[in-house]
Amino acid sequence: MNESQGNAMASESLSNSLLQVNKMLYKMPPSLGITARRHHVIDFSQQNGYINGQTMVFDIQTGSYFIDGKNSYLKLTVATVGANALPFNSGGITNIIKRVVVRTKSGKEWCRCEEFNLYVRNYLRYTASNNYLNKLGKSYGYDGGVGTDQLGVVYTIPLWLIPCFNQDKLLPPQIMEGLRIELTLASADEAFQSVGGGIIGYTVNNAELHSDAFDIADQFKRKVAEMSARQGLILVHKEYFHSNVGTINNTNNYNFDVKKACSKACRSFTVLRTNANISDQSKDAMNAEKYDVVRYQAHVGQDYMPNQPIAIDGAPADTNVNEAYYDTQFVWDKVNQTWYANTVLPEEFLGVTPVDANETDKNLGMVAFNLNKSHVTDLDGYVLNNSRALVIDIKCNNNDARKLDTYLQHLRVAKVYTANAEIRD
Repeated sequence: MNESQGNAMASESLSNSLLQVNKMLYKMPPSLGITARRHHVIDFSQQNGYINGQTMVFDIQTGSYFIDGKNSYLKLTVATVGANALPFNSGGITNIIKRVVVRTKSGKEWCRCEEFNLYVRNYLRYTASNNYLNKLGKSYGYDGGVGTDQLGVVYTIPLWLIPCFNQDKLLPPQIMEGLRIELTLASADEAFQSVGGGIIGYTVNNAELHSDAFDIADQFKRKVAEMSARQGLILVHKEYFHSNVGTINNTNNYNFDVKKACSKACRSFTVLRTNANISDQSKDAMNAEKYDVVRYQAHVGQDYMPNQPIAIDGAPADTNVNEAYYDTQFVWDKVNQTWYANTVLPEEFLGVTPVDANETDKNLGMVAFNLNKSHVTDLDGYVLNNSRALVIDIKCNNNDARKLDTYLQHLRVAKVYTANAEIRD
């Protein structure tokens, strides 16, 4: 039998497969949808208005709907009291959110992020592109978004910026129904920048949570409910644990450990800020200090990251900072591809005035470490506990008073049952 005869005698299924591979199968595509309805469910905060320092609370009432956390968002109207604020420089409207806590209906803490405003500002700068922040980012105050005046400005905040909602799976009603989101508002000095000061406070009104909701066909709802009752539904996300090293006077050496026990620590980054600028309304409180780190290294047990310390001879400048800049981009997975660069320029990493005179100063320097051990997945990190802590060693060029905020990215697993949930790190 020759090759042409073999093809002529191919079975029907093989023929269809070959035609499909060669883009010649002229049939209707299979119907794979199991959704009966899709729409937005709107939940309102417990109060109509809040002032700085208070905590906004949302109690989610989405019933039996499945929620897409990546397409849901917050809408709010923000107005300053006393003076107008400048357009947000290195951060967006998330500058006003100091802390986020998400609790299940049984009271278990599913997600907590301290210094949420600083985390989002750095996370977006190192993961998002200029194209994203210059377009969609303007709706939540990034790169050219309007400032805030005394009449109020409407902003949106993507819900996926809260780590537990940044998941590819639809969030089931077993965890979404009765979920509570608590957003603690920052002080006016930390949230806004106003030349000469003058902002004595701000208000947040008409806060709404818009959930992208899916009504699934009954037979699939029953299947998910059965899985929840028997073995539980597994939801995994990357949590960010915050650790703070307060002001230490007359020293330029910092050696500290991150006190967090977890089974999968994937990444950490530390932002160094000038202590006086955090409470100075004329300064951008989210800005890092001008890059002043001359040596850094971390270790877990006998494993060092990197193997040799990243060191700079003399004061950091554009002539000697390139290795530190490259290493930081490596930690954020930006050196092995060219098609999805982030927004951080070498000048912004160092903290000098940008080349474009129309841009505002953005000091985006940080000390970051990659804790992932795998080359095929970003979910294989180090085990951390009391006997194997993450120890960070940082040396600066001068001994100015500064605050160090460290964020540890680790995996958190929620095992969701019908009436409660187990949260594990």
